[in-house]
Amino acid sequence: MAIDRRCAQHRRLSAARLHRPEDGIHGRQRIGPRLAPTPVHAGNAVSQPSADAPQVSNQVGSLVELAAPIAKLVADLSGDQPPQDAEALRSRFEDVFRSFESRAIRAGYTEGETASAKYALAGTADEAILLSNLPLKDEWLGRPLQMIFFDDFSAGETFYEKLDAARTNRTPRAAEVLEVFHLCLALGFKGKYGDARGAERRRVLMDAVSGEINQARGVSAESPLSPAGLPGETGAAAPGRIGFLTGGPIWLVPLAVIVVLMMLLIVYGVRNDSGLSDIPAHDAAAGAKP
Repeated sequence: MAIDRRCAQHRRLSAARLHRPEDGIHGRQRIGPRLAPTPVHAGNAVSQPSADAPQVSNQVGSLVELAAPIAKLVADLSGDQPPQDAEALRSRFEDVFRSFESRAIRAGYTEGETASAKYALAGTADEAILLSNLPLKDEWLGRPLQMIFFDDFSAGETFYEKLDAARTNRTPRAAEVLEVFHLCLALGFKGKYGDARGAERRRVLMDAVSGEINQARGVSAESPLSPAGLPGETGAAAPGRIGFLTGGPIWLVPLAVIVVLMMLLIVYGVRNDSGLSDIPAHDAAAGAKP
């Protein structure tokens, strides 16, 4: 299944990043009503850092590691205890986004890099809620995260515009931003590619992005991002399997996504112990749940 491959691919990509020797760092389909053009706080381009740009601190974590609490909150939307209060959920998202942004800037990521990743994550969270069966989704539509953070409600298309802009900058720093977009696609973001043919386009796009991330980090685009997961296995996992899962039931797919997120949160927690610690307590507790 396509989603199996996407989840496996992002797990391997995350593992490869954690073990890399060093970092340098269409048709329109909107997920909400069409609005008049409004200014977006962050431009599409992810500018290449100048020689004077701050260096990313490995003590704090990569951009995708800093995004782990947001991804966990998105994954929890389809859990056994779905949220019931739109305002409480919105407040939780605002807290983790605020923490993500402040940590990213303090880690040395530029405002443009941070804003591009933030936009992708906000669009992913909004779409996950608005396309769900949650009773609060109608109330959420009145004030989605995109409008709160960017005064914009066009992530269905703008997500891919920002992704394309990041892909033009073949540097290790740009790879950090691409990895966040890759995570959003692995979490199920569709946007303008939400039709029947869109699934294949997203799969091809994820393959291309993962190869570009490898190239930016000095790894062959064709080489596996990490071992597939079984003893003695090397190379990319075959389509239709998630690591050790082969032909398993469909309910194992979201479970595998949660496992990926928990791996990120474990690394994130280790980094946090030796660095900064300003994530709200209730978010830290949420990340510790099995």
